[in-house]
This record gives sequence, C-alpha cells and structure tokens, in this order.
Amino acid sequence: MRVDTRVFLDKMGYRYHFNVEEASQPDFTEVRFADIIPELSGTRIGGQRLYSHQLEALNALRSGENVILVSGTGSGKTEAWVLYVLERVRRGDPVKALAIYPTLALANDQVRRIGEYSKLLKLGFTQLDSSKVRRKLAGGRTRLMEELGRAGIVVTNPAFLLGDLKKFLLSQSSALLHNYYKEADLIVVDEIDFYSPRSIALLLAILEVISEVSDKKPLVAVLGATISQPEDLGEFLKRVTGRGYRVVKGKPFRVENRVYIILGKNLRDIWDKLRSQVARPEIQGKLPDEVKRALEDFNSFAEKPYFYIQYLESIGVETPSIHLDYTEILSHYLNDDYATIVFTKSISHAEEVLRELKSRLGEDIPASTHHHLVPKERREEVEEKTRRGVVKLLISPRTLSQGIDIGEVGRIVHLGLPEDVREFYQREGRKGRRVELGFSETVIIPLGRWDRELLANGFKALEEWLNLGIERTLINPDNLYLHLFLGLSKLISPWFKMELTDKEKEALEKAGLLESGRVDYNSLKRVFERLNFYEYGPPYGVKRYLVKEGGEVALEPIGHCDLVERFQPGCIDYGEESIVVALERGRSTRHVARVLEKRFRDVDFYHDDVFRVALEEYRYVKEGWGEKPNILKDLLSGRISSNQLCVVYVPSKGFGAYRKIPNRCIWSLRSEKPRSLKAGGETIVFYDRRNIYLPTPTGGEYRDFTYGYSFQVDPAENAELLRLALASLMILLRKKLGIAFETIMYDVIKVGETKYFNLHEPEAAGLIDWIDWSYVRKLVEEYDFTPLDRILLSQIDELAYSSLVSYDFNWGIVKQEMLRVVDYILSRKKLYLVVKGVRVRIPKPGRSLKLGSLYVFTEVSGEESLKTTLIAGVGFFDGEGFYHAVEIYPPIPYIKPPDSLRELESMIAEKIDYEDYKLIVDSKEKTIAQLKTANLRTLVRVLENMGPDRLIDVREVKRPAWMGDLNIWDTLIEAGLFNPAVRVEDVVLVVSRVFEKGQLYPELRKVIESFLADQSKAIYLAYLLLTSTEVEGKQVS
Repeated sequence: MRVDTRVFLDKMGYRYHFNVEEASQPDFTEVRFADIIPELSGTRIGGQRLYSHQLEALNALRSGENVILVSGTGSGKTEAWVLYVLERVRRGDPVKALAIYPTLALANDQVRRIGEYSKLLKLGFTQLDSSKVRRKLAGGRTRLMEELGRAGIVVTNPAFLLGDLKKFLLSQSSALLHNYYKEADLIVVDEIDFYSPRSIALLLAILEVISEVSDKKPLVAVLGATISQPEDLGEFLKRVTGRGYRVVKGKPFRVENRVYIILGKNLRDIWDKLRSQVARPEIQGKLPDEVKRALEDFNSFAEKPYFYIQYLESIGVETPSIHLDYTEILSHYLNDDYATIVFTKSISHAEEVLRELKSRLGEDIPASTHHHLVPKERREEVEEKTRRGVVKLLISPRTLSQGIDIGEVGRIVHLGLPEDVREFYQREGRKGRRVELGFSETVIIPLGRWDRELLANGFKALEEWLNLGIERTLINPDNLYLHLFLGLSKLISPWFKMELTDKEKEALEKAGLLESGRVDYNSLKRVFERLNFYEYGPPYGVKRYLVKEGGEVALEPIGHCDLVERFQPGCIDYGEESIVVALERGRSTRHVARVLEKRFRDVDFYHDDVFRVALEEYRYVKEGWGEKPNILKDLLSGRISSNQLCVVYVPSKGFGAYRKIPNRCIWSLRSEKPRSLKAGGETIVFYDRRNIYLPTPTGGEYRDFTYGYSFQVDPAENAELLRLALASLMILLRKKLGIAFETIMYDVIKVGETKYFNLHEPEAAGLIDWIDWSYVRKLVEEYDFTPLDRILLSQIDELAYSSLVSYDFNWGIVKQEMLRVVDYILSRKKLYLVVKGVRVRIPKPGRSLKLGSLYVFTEVSGEESLKTTLIAGVGFFDGEGFYHAVEIYPPIPYIKPPDSLRELESMIAEKIDYEDYKLIVDSKEKTIAQLKTANLRTLVRVLENMGPDRLIDVREVKRPAWMGDLNIWDTLIEAGLFNPAVRVEDVVLVVSRVFEKGQLYPELRKVIESFLADQSKAIYLAYLLLTSTEVEGKQVS
C-alpha cells in the first residue's frame, strides 16, 4: 500500500505548504540491454531500452573516444561504461577497466550491480580499498596478485589509488596495481562532482601519470551530475591520452515528487489566541499594517506563521508554540510499500526518534537507526533488510545521504533542514529511483533554528534556498596543484624521469621546492609523502574519544584540517551533542595525539577551568538580555555555536605555501527572545547575538599549498564593515556564479591601525584567478538583497551577521563596501601590468631630505584576557636610522608610559622642533588616536599643532597619473622598493601570546620591532614614490 502524506495530514488537521515537482525521464532508444548483451535477458534490466545518453556514451567508447557523461541521479551512468566492457569480453577481447568511486561504502549499489553483470560473463571482478587489502593480504600477497591478474574490472577509491600510485612511482613492483597502470584499457571516474577542487586536481594528475606510463593510452570516462565547463576537461583528456572526446548530456530520472513543508497542527488555535492577545489598544498601536492584516485573515497568517509569532514575541506579547508531533507523522510510514529515510541533525537525535517511536508503538516496529556508531555488521544487516522491505523506516544523521543504495526509497523526511543545500540534494537523491514507485515524497518538518529562520521569512525564502541548486563542480586543468604533484613525481621517482613542463616548474618554484634549478630532496620527499588525497598530512586521522563516567568511547577519527578548524578545546560538536574539553599532545605542542570530548550534560561548566571564564561572560550577556541563564538548555536548543578563529598564513601573490594555526575559540550566543525593527520599509525580525571568547589552549596546525592574495587597505577602512562586505560577497558568488561557500575564504587582519584582508582557497582550485572580477563588480552594482541573504550571512559568518545587526540591516552601506573590496582586488590585478610598464626613480633616502616617518602601534587586550593590558610600539625612520620602542603596561590615563617610549617620543619631537623635519604618517587621524591610546601626550600635541605642509598624510598626497587607483603598498612591493621582513600574521600570533602570558618575551618583542621597521620604512618610501617626477615608460592597459 502506498501511503499518501496529504491524506493523513488533512485528516489530522495539519497545515502545510504543498508543491509538486514534475517527473523527469531520459529519452529512450529502441535498443534493449539484452540486444547488446544477451546474457542480460534474465535480469531486471535485460528487457529495458537504453536511454539515449547511455547509447551515445557506449558508441563514443566503441569509437575510441573519451567520454564525459553529465546526467542526474538514477539515470544509469554506470551501465553506459559497463556495457562497453561486457561487449568486449563477449567477443573475446581481454579488457582491464579501473573504476574509481569516492568510497566503496557509498557506492554499494553500483558495486553490487557491476558484480552481478560481471558474474554473467565470468569476468573477474574485485574491490580494493585499504581495509579490503588488509583482509586480502592476510591470505598472502601472491594470492592477491593472482586475483588482480584475473580481474577484468577493479573498483577502488582515489585515496587508496593515490597511495598505490605513489608506491609505483618509487618502485614499480611494490604497487598492487602496477599491471593495471601499464595495461588499463578504460579508466572510469564516477561522481566527479563529489570531490573538492584539490581532490579533482589530484584525480587529473593520477589520470595523467597513468596515461604517461601506460603501454596503450587508456580510454577515460568521467561521470557526474553537474560538471562546469566539461569541454575544458575534454581538452585535458585529449592532451594526456591523445584521444578525442565526446560530452554526453542526459536528463535525470525521477518520478513525480510531492513536497510537504509542515507548518503545524494548531495554527488556527494559535491565531485565535494571538488575536485576543493583541486586542489591547497599547499593542494595536505598535503593529505594522502587515501584521494587522495577518491577524485579520487566517490564510495570510498561515503563509508566514513563524514570522508573525516571532514579531509579536519581540514586542512583548506572550505567544503560544506551534505544535509538531513528528512521531505521529512518522508512524504512518511504517505501513508503506516502500522505504522511508528520516534524516536528523545528530546521532543522539536519531536514537531519540527511534526510542519515541518504540515507546509509542512497541519494540517490534520495522524501524532502525543507521550511523557510524552502529557496528558495521549491523549496518549492513539493516541495509539488506531495507532492500528486502523488512525495515520500512531508516533513521540516519548523514551516513545514508551520499550514495548507499537501500532499495526502493519512496520518501525522504527531513527532521530539520541541513544548513548546506548540497547536503539537502544529496539526501533527496536517495529516493525516486524506480519507475514502479509512481510518486515520491519530500517531507520537511522544521525543528531547529535554521529551519525556522528560513520559514520566518516566508515560503519564498525557503523556495529561494531550495532553488539555489547544487554548487558548480569546477574542473581546472591549469590548477597548479595538479602540476605540483606531476613535478614532484618526476623529481622523486627513480625511473619516471621526464623533463619538467613550464607549469610544473612554476608550481615547484612557488611552493618553495625549486630555486634556480636546484632542489632540496629532503623537502621534496616530505611533501611527496604528505600529499595525500583528502588532505595534506599523514595518511591517518586524529583519534577522537567521548569521555564518559565509565571510560572512553572511540568516535570517528578526524582529519588534521578539521582538528584545527573545528575540534579545538571549547568547540561544540553538535553531531555528538558534545564539547571538546582537551587535547592530548604528542611529540610537540603543535602535534595532537587525541581529542577528548564530553557530552553537554557531563561538562562541569562551573569548575572546569576551560569554561569558567566564558560562563561568567555568558551569564552577564543573558542577564543583560533579561533572560535566565541556562547553558545546558541553550546548548541543546542550538542557541550557542562555536567558531575557531585561526591565524592563516596565505600566499600573498597567487599559488604557494599555506599554513593555518588555531588561535581562539569563540562561542556565538543567540537570544531566546527576538527583536524587530523597520528597515527600508520592511519589518525585520531577528535575534540578538553576542560573541564570547574562550581562553582555551590550542594545538595542531595544518599546512598545504593553495592560492591566496593579501590586500593592504586604507587605514580609514572599518574592519568590521570590511568583513561584512567580504561575507556578503561570498553570498553573491554562491547565488550568481554557483561557487560553494568556503571554496574561497577571507580574513580581515587588524594590527594597530594597519589593516589587511586576504582571500585564499582552503583547497587549491585556481578560482580566484579564474573569476572575472570586473563582471563580479557589475553583479554587485545590480544586486538586490533578499531576506535569504540575512539568513545565509548568519550561517556562514556569525561575526559579520552581528555587524549587520549593528548597521540596522542597511544593505546600502554593505553594497558600497563590497564595491570597494572588488576594487582592491581589481587594483591588484592591474598592478603587474602597470608596474612592468613604468620605471620610476626616487631620491635616495637620507637624513639630508629632512623627512621622518612615524608608525604607532597599539593593541589593548579584550574580554578574552583575564586582565587588561596595552601593547604599545613606536617606530621612526629618518632615511638612514630606524628607532623604536615596544612596551606593555596598563592602559590607564594617569600612568606615565615606560621610559623607553617617552625617550623616543622626546627624540622625535626634537627632530621636528629643532631640526625642521617633516613628519610622514599613513593617517593623521589614526596616528593621533594611537598616540592617545599609548598616552604619549607630547607627540599628540606636536602632531595636532603641525600644519599640512609639515605633517604629511600619505593618503592625501596627489597620486601620479601612471599609478591611478593602484594600492600604494602593493605597488612598493611589486616595484621592488620594499620587501617586508615580517608577516602581519606573525604579529597577530605574537599579540595573542603576549596577552595570554602577560609578558613581552625578547623573541616576541623582536617580531613587533621588525613590524614597526617595515611599516615606518614603507610609509617613507611611499611618500618618495608618490612625489617622484622622474618617470620613464607609460602605463600598460
């Protein structure tokens, strides 16, 4: 019996949004599977006709062309290449096919089908990944090699394949697949859109190496649902295999899908209660017209019930809760002919759902959970029972969202939406794969903050989110990460000796591994060993444990990058409903051996040193909002999220080394009660947010190679607004260009009044170079912000969202700053051409010029420190000598600064008063503000009394025509006039360390002194460059 959700929802009085997505079916041909392979006649597919894209792909392979097959889920991409292999076997033509899937566990269905087809023609078939190889090697290496020798099809994953290929490059016979590398007839890369840009680069490198060492250039078939610019991939394959290519596109298969967004059961009762609550005149006077209309017309109210309830709550109306009983809804699906998958946000919630169902309906219901804490044997048993129709309801946090086939799934239930649209579509792809279903269903039951924020902005906001679609899969054959691996392979391998290409030399040089034609083989070896498929590091994860009263429970290991970004002390792990409480160190302070977590309920927030300081700030914020502090309740309800701030050393001019060090953990706390305001004629309901810094220790670091750029900006820029603009720019890139969040990351660095922002790719894609930023500027100019943008901003950057709240959601200000950000990027792009086209001569710096440059640096510790401390530094450059002083002291107005600062202050004042020096600063206003913070009153008075002819603000100096709007600091570096001795990221780390230790150790002082020297000399040289009249050449446009 098919269960129709609409029937029982109507019967039980639920209110819901309903939408129908039309069925989609690829075009059929007249050719049947059994016509090509008669042995298939007794199988399920034997009598079925081929889709047009399957036959076209098969014909392309028959003619010796590479294939790029772009077609949606359930469209039979696997059968397209398997038919080619089976056809060759039938005519007695030996074949070796190597099929690469993201993981074998997530390709269960495809692997099972390939195995069944192979058996029909007695074709050897085997699977290889690290765990399977360990089991097979128990029977001896010879036995395994014999099995591989008989195999016509080998299915593996890219992580294993890359490791084996690296062994092959070092010693051919040590690789298990060495015969396949030399004799492969076909290489298949399935689900290419599963991979990150870095992983795609390594996949392309694998294909190129195998093509180069193969005795016969293999055919390549690349399969995916969404591939941007497939022609670029085709040209790459053509270059490395010498074969032509064909791009084949097919429609996805899906039955009619019915979408239910369940709003609640008691909406009319709530509406009636709210109408009586607001009847008082003092409340009626506060209500906007939109809210009044909704309280007069139930249908209007039912369109956005969460918005109206939140608005009324924000003005002090006591509001009832919307009733949603998900167990009541789920119980109906136990009687369906087909399986239902229920997705939850955490393992504990999945188990809780099952307990509630069993409590209500009995222990023997056909329902089960599926997640990584369920033993593997039990998971496989559950999968098989679901395929046979014994289990009807499968409850899972994530493990079923990426490819495990469990038979005929008729429905997906989302108990809370995922915050990532890609994961939503991965979940949705599990259903509607069989024509026998007739229809499928999507049931969305809003439970969490994210869902309700979306629905509070109306169904249109949710619809806009759903229509964002899956992000683009960008395949960039020019990605230098690809060429880095190829170059390493040629230099490391004792036998794979080929001349380096220009791209490979460029990648190695920018990675610091090749200099003037010379290499450091120890560095090459270290990089080659650590360059693994999913991250740069050892080929094993960091162990993670849940600490309980009775001992420790092993959790899934994490990657080294996740350790740095998400699993530092204080970080919240909502998947386990736990908090990281400690890191166990290894051989050094940066090496982490184990991560220890505790469930929310097991953490003693009042006595644990890690959390006690943060708890006090939490209580202060909650009481300021008029809310009762209850940290356990706020954690369980998702009102507290964590963010690990890292110091990121990014390449400053394109491809290069990348390093990320954890710095501080921040909790972002959201208020229980909403607020509302009027902005641009629109009523906006939102929640207050405050950031709480945790004084927790950190450990680990992550290194890799990627693309990045650093931009020094005008000191007058507002750092918070700059971050808000960058976050908003990422939203625009996602919505307009399909670029996934976190493909490009950003950071704003402020040291004193020196400000930078950087862009970098956490995984090398070459995307920053690929984007047409002039086009992006046009998109910004034309862009109209929507309510979804507010919600996405709160999702991707809590700090930026807090800034948007402080600007009263004024998107006009944000747009202007977004344009400034893009202009900084465009300026950097123009820089190389302009500087190369111009020769500028400047006077030789010296005391005879009677010029001095001043740079002042102050940092005051914030709420993350136990006591308030001021770091103050002054740097002065007179053309020949650099003078400096750096000290720490309390920022108290009546306390004199330390002697070293006052002595330097007197010396600078004398230069100005008695030696007639002009003083150059990067910003008069900001410099005076910094001097006031440092309590250097003499210099404050001197600068305030200097006229513009003697106090020179470099920002106000007229620019020469050849420079246009270029960034002056970048121009100095590119022109070879200035090379910083210290990175600003080093200063950020030093400041954190000083505040943490309360001491300015000599090695820390030295970093700040070098920074002062860099900045004061740069200001001096900038003035000379801006005022130079000796210019040769002309601007290149």
